[in-house]
Amino acid sequence: MKVTKSEIRIVIITFAALLIAAGGVILSRSESSAAGGEYKVLAWNDLGMHCYNQDFADLAVLPPYNTLWVQVVKAGDPPTLVTHGITVEYFYPDNTYSIGKTNFWDYDQALFGVDLPPNVGLAGKGLSGTMDLAGDHFIAEGIPLTEFSDSATTVRQPYQLATVVVKNANTGDVLTSTQVVTPVSSEMRCDKCHSDTGTAKPGALTGKVETNILQLHDEKENTNLMANRPVLCANCHGSNALGMIGNPSLKNLSNAMHSRHASVIPDTLDGCYNCHPGPQTKCLRDVMATDEKMNCVNCHGGMEQVSKNPNPWLNEPRCDTCHNSGQFDQNHPLFRFSTEHGGLYCEACHDSTHAIAPSREPNDALKFITLQGKNGPLEECSVCHTNHPDETKGPHARTIPSTELTFKSQPKYDGWVLESSENSGIGGRKNARSKILKIGDDPYNKQYRIILSFGTSTIPDNAVISKVILMVKKAGEIGTNPMNTHNDLVVDIKKGSFFTRPALQINDFQASPGMFEVGKFSSTLNSNWYSADINSEAYVYINKTGLTQLRLRFTLDDNNSAADILKLFSGNSIKANRPKLIVEYFLP
Repeated sequence: MKVTKSEIRIVIITFAALLIAAGGVILSRSESSAAGGEYKVLAWNDLGMHCYNQDFADLAVLPPYNTLWVQVVKAGDPPTLVTHGITVEYFYPDNTYSIGKTNFWDYDQALFGVDLPPNVGLAGKGLSGTMDLAGDHFIAEGIPLTEFSDSATTVRQPYQLATVVVKNANTGDVLTSTQVVTPVSSEMRCDKCHSDTGTAKPGALTGKVETNILQLHDEKENTNLMANRPVLCANCHGSNALGMIGNPSLKNLSNAMHSRHASVIPDTLDGCYNCHPGPQTKCLRDVMATDEKMNCVNCHGGMEQVSKNPNPWLNEPRCDTCHNSGQFDQNHPLFRFSTEHGGLYCEACHDSTHAIAPSREPNDALKFITLQGKNGPLEECSVCHTNHPDETKGPHARTIPSTELTFKSQPKYDGWVLESSENSGIGGRKNARSKILKIGDDPYNKQYRIILSFGTSTIPDNAVISKVILMVKKAGEIGTNPMNTHNDLVVDIKKGSFFTRPALQINDFQASPGMFEVGKFSSTLNSNWYSADINSEAYVYINKTGLTQLRLRFTLDDNNSAADILKLFSGNSIKANRPKLIVEYFLP
């Protein structure tokens, strides 16, 4: 099946057309010609990284297809979002052609059913041109960019720079300009497994990674792909990235790839970099990765979880899942389509998904330095406002100060409780004095549970809690780490004591909490600490007048094997190692 040019358009533009920009009190909307004043251009790539195949002779996952977005603001009191009376142009000073850097145009007809002019992409855009007005922003969709600069055609440079120029539509005078990263990479490291010497080679070797993949598919699935090259994967396995349904009886491409590789690729950043570019590209470069040490799994989950995403590309993690105080709520299911401050897109000020400012890459910083003289998200009001506004009404009411308190688990109340017998569901033995907590199961398949106690009475009565994190430090393990065998390590919460008094009791094992499963620990260690974000629905159980107790347990009670125990430091250990509850709040 061939697809038309319109069918291949990335779903971004479809959903953008449905997005109703948030009407703001800070920016007004100009539908008249722009004349006079100082103009600011906010530019970004819609995604933190676009991937493509460099070689299309045998198979295609994604074509070269980058997309730039721009919003133009006229500084003032109030500032004005400008959409008329201007033209917005783009070009790549050191990346003026793609022919020869990829063989895409040799196979565009066979793969996509269109015979494109050289260096023109599937949506009709080239490597320079005029952006299209799309409601509240300007867009250049489907730019056929590669990561190879004209000056170094064999050296990968994934963070290519576009120049964006805003001109007066009547006079052609330049009003403002900027440089913006257009991230692109073909570093999909299938060769690690699918080379002739790899662990996933076919029975009949072909001498080439792409044909090895097709041959292996033919051998395992009884298909005939090798005889029908080049193969567009999305013809059979639907792809929201390409707007293609594929064969409805088959898994979509994302689900198929992640489920097929779930048992062989580890749930780590390095594991993700096997396919998502890559050990050299390192596309995850944002502040959450560099400062908070988060990785792909923290937001998306492991391979198995991703393989069950019902609608990949259109059903993705939300920022307000963690930033859930109410100040940062998305007005669209996807961050890249969400707007906030006066109708500006979140990405206009914070940059793209996986590149949230400040990014690790110097090129990402250039546009922010141009606008406000420093790297980081756009936060200086004077960039757009000629008079300093009341910042309590600004984006996220960011002048409201927040406070963070760290509580250590109380040694006289915390400890572990062991089940009386396998499957009894009631406690049988406890230990409140050890410096080590146990979680998992013993040699008789009896489950360990942990009780932690925190004196949270110093939180002001009128405090609005915006974030709660529970952290425990690993002390060792016995047998297999149950984080790998016992499903999720979850947290139950109780305002006050689980049973009849604060001191550890055997009945704490089965006592009813205020709320079950209010958090789940990440299996990734950060300096030997495990952490769990507590759901905002559970904040009402944080006791501002006394004790807050938390119970840790695995959702799989045992695995009918030998003892599998994770050892954690308790409140009886030295202060630096004790479990801690971090509570962030602000006063209204």
